[in-house]
Amino acid sequence: MDRKEYLYKLINSCPFTDTVNNCPIERLRRLSIKELIKTMKSLPDYEVIIIIQQHIKCKREREKAEQFKSMKHENREEKEIKNEELNTSYTQSL
Repeated sequence: MDRKEYLYKLINSCPFTDTVNNCPIERLRRLSIKELIKTMKSLPDYEVIIIIQQHIKCKREREKAEQFKSMKHENREEKEIKNEELNTSYTQSL
């Protein structure tokens, strides 16, 4: 698969529905089909590479943020469960 073909796939399949302000793929996504084809034909290879690299970097950062958020949520739930268990055992001992 060549780079432009890969970029076309990214335009249609980025897993994140909420985009960041500086997302070049989102700018391409907003073009009409006719404008997109024209733009893609005129994009030099080095710009395609830059856009793909930006996407990969953004995806990694967002996945890390999601993992961190998930870990924080799991830790909070574990603490709540432990607190409930402690409260239950304390009230039963009374």
